Amino acid sequence: MLEHRLIHVMNRTDPMGAAAAVDSNPVLLARLQATVPGASGVRLAAEGSASSGRDPLGPTRPQQRKEVSWLQRAFEGMRQHVWLILGIALAGLAISYGYTVWLCVPLYRVQASLEVRNSKSGAHIEALAHVLESQSLTNSVLGEMPEEYRSALLERRRLPFIGPQDLDEALHQRLEAVAIPSAQVIDISLISPSRPAAVRFVNGLVDGLIKREADEKPAVAALPDDWNNQPERAAERISIIDPAIASADPVGPFLADNLLIGVLGGVLLGVVIALARTLAVNTFTGPGSVGEVLGVRELGSIPQRKRLGPAGSDSAHAGIQIDPNDESLRYLRSSLLYHPGKQQIRFLAFTSAAPGEGKTTVVANLSMSLAATGRRVLVIDGDLRRPRLHRLMQVPSAPGLADLLRRDPSAPPASLSRFVNSTSFQNLYVLPPGAAGNDAPELLAGPHLAQLFRELAKSFDFVLIDTPPLLACSDARNYARAVEGVVLVVRSSETQKRAALVARDMLLQDGASIVGTVLTGWQQNYPAYNYPSTTTYSKT
Repeated sequence: MLEHRLIHVMNRTDPMGAAAAVDSNPVLLARLQATVPGASGVRLAAEGSASSGRDPLGPTRPQQRKEVSWLQRAFEGMRQHVWLILGIALAGLAISYGYTVWLCVPLYRVQASLEVRNSKSGAHIEALAHVLESQSLTNSVLGEMPEEYRSALLERRRLPFIGPQDLDEALHQRLEAVAIPSAQVIDISLISPSRPAAVRFVNGLVDGLIKREADEKPAVAALPDDWNNQPERAAERISIIDPAIASADPVGPFLADNLLIGVLGGVLLGVVIALARTLAVNTFTGPGSVGEVLGVRELGSIPQRKRLGPAGSDSAHAGIQIDPNDESLRYLRSSLLYHPGKQQIRFLAFTSAAPGEGKTTVVANLSMSLAATGRRVLVIDGDLRRPRLHRLMQVPSAPGLADLLRRDPSAPPASLSRFVNSTSFQNLYVLPPGAAGNDAPELLAGPHLAQLFRELAKSFDFVLIDTPPLLACSDARNYARAVEGVVLVVRSSETQKRAALVARDMLLQDGASIVGTVLTGWQQNYPAYNYPSTTTYSKT
């Protein structure tokens, strides 16, 4: 059983390697068949691959993850914008501190109590409390006060040009008269930044109430009959229990409360901004964002600061340059060379959801990077409608792929050397698009494409195909069915997430194997990490 367990452990990491090890070792194979009749390396490789979710006979297919919900995106957005939220919270803290310390003035509470004797009903006392808060009485008292006292009553901020506009209205909001019928008492309270002005105003209210009740009949409906019959005794019926006294300590504003409100308000505002930015952004922003949305492996990212492709201009005569110190290309190359599958994927189609996402540039520079390692690399200009790759490689457009697909199946096989062009770079070859025509969809959908690709795979270590956009035409889907793997190219801040999802689902529905994605054009915010001295990849 030891051999069986060993083989299963090997299957977890390399099924085909385990199969080869078993079948090439007669002793181990015999002992294994004695335990498991009919066992073989290929059979155990299939069992191990099935248990690990991999297909032993084809390329590794990425698992399709469940799409990220908006709630998960919201939490991820808040995590990514945590510094923004903290910054806005600190700004709210600073604003509340400045407002409290530099703009607001201390507020004091002035209180007084009146006793209403011989009152036969609670409604009478409540009516008197309403009289104290009435507009007519407060305006009368304010009219008799000096202007400096009136202004002091309503001052709440140090800057006068942002203070309250209607002084009387603001005063009514801070004046309160509470009737307590059971005790025949009326409590008066006023909050003001000026203690002398507030004391004078409250005393003026009490005097005004007594004077009004003594000079004329009260305008209160619920007063008892004997009250109206004896107005001269109003001063005796309304007496001052506690004269107006201002508090020694301020009752506001409280710095701690304002700071708490500022911090909470800043955090709430920061969360709202973070959510708005996260949910409103419908494009990919940087490395890691593609895998979260599409659920496939990210092979690499090409930053915006790197200039890849033609040097100097985009003319057909401009030479193609490659920076040997471009780590983004090296990373992409390593991702393809060391693919986690059981076998190396050598025949790849590069496509995108929409035009202008950089797949042609990626194919051109990646092919040179692979050729620099000594591998024979063929690039195919598979965009038969708008070919561009052959111009970058400075080779003629015909004869090429379309001519190979148009050949008569009954004719003798044509030599590929007449169609494949060598380039100025060692080990790098180009198959141009061929003669233009309106039969591109029919040529790519025919049976000759897969046969041609099998012939090309025998002569080259890597074959890279530049295909049209998936959502623009059906050509890329025909290529995807005939190759070992597909690389989906997306452009930062341009490719719509919904378009990329549709392209991914389209490939999966066609049975294509998505090897991974390449992000182009993202803004790298840290310097490149290079060696002190570099070497160049020279032309031959």
